[in-house]
Amino acid sequence: LVTIFAYSGAVLLLWRALVFKPFKLFAVALHEFCHAAAAAALCNRVTGIEVSWDEGGLASYKIPTNRVRCVRAFVLPAGYVGSTCSGCVLVIASAFTVGSQVCGI
Repeated sequence: LVTIFAYSGAVLLLWRALVFKPFKLFAVALHEFCHAAAAAALCNRVTGIEVSWDEGGLASYKIPTNRVRCVRAFVLPAGYVGSTCSGCVLVIASAFTVGSQVCGI
């Protein structure tokens, strides 16, 4: 319990530090990539993925006019679902020697 509080306190104190910036930008890029992957899987044209330094992102795609509702219903939550699943895969893979070496590359 003490370890959890110490870790949480350290993260809260260092959250704005430059050390965490690459990890946060990676999370934003992964989130936007999952939006783009879902749009591409639904036969849409992905026109761009942008990640800005202030930890914002944008995945843009073109939708045919007759499928707007259906596509948005799958693409909008795909960023959160895909980021969560990718994070789970990274955590589980880090429990194994080969998995941690592959994820560390």
